[in-house]
Amino acid sequence: GQILYKPDPQFCINFDGINLDEIFEQKKKVAIFESGDPDTLFSELQEIGHGSFGAVYCAIDQRPSSTAKGQNVAIKKMSYSGRSAEKFAEILKEVKLLRQVRHRNVVEFQGCYLKEKENTAWIVMEYCLGSASDLVEVIITGVSL
Repeated sequence: GQILYKPDPQFCINFDGINLDEIFEQKKKVAIFESGDPDTLFSELQEIGHGSFGAVYCAIDQRPSSTAKGQNVAIKKMSYSGRSAEKFAEILKEVKLLRQVRHRNVVEFQGCYLKEKENTAWIVMEYCLGSASDLVEVIITGVSL
């Protein structure tokens, strides 16, 4: 088979061996999560996808200082209840990675919020129409982008 995508090594980050205690210490030094209640910062949430990690919603950005204010954003709600320490560490890894990735072909990370009463993290990303399966279909059919 033909390789359609080869990851660029500069975007590959190794998170093996991260100690959860170190993560919580880092959280004190560097703000991983934005402040504020995401329920008041985003409106009109509509579920657009669901997976083992949780659900993805389309919402309207109501953050006062956001460059995307009034525009659609994608919000991935991830629960860290149950295996909380392990799951919370996975969420932190994802947020750290997303904060570092800057590429025109990757949706933009716009912030992460905690809803501690619900044990959920809200990862806010640039919203774009379509899905990975749409792109695969375009590539298979040979349609030029």
